[in-house]
Amino acid sequence: VKCSSLRHRVFQPNASPEMVDRRFTFFHAPNTRSSCTLRLIEEMGVPYDLHPLSLERQDHKAPDYLALNPMGKMPTVV
Repeated sequence: VKCSSLRHRVFQPNASPEMVDRRFTFFHAPNTRSSCTLRLIEEMGVPYDLHPLSLERQDHKAPDYLALNPMGKMPTVV
């Protein structure tokens, strides 16, 4: 599942081979509660795809994002 209006970054820290197969997508908006979750993911060294959201552009209200999280809240992990 992909939100086409969002920029996409891929992170793959030094993780064990079995963790590479468990990549997930993390939807994040700076200065929200998702920042704590992002720090936790970084500390764990788990590979993930990051989709940053802009509250100013109201990315969290876009139909593509609401299909993933109908409440439009952050963070969302897929």
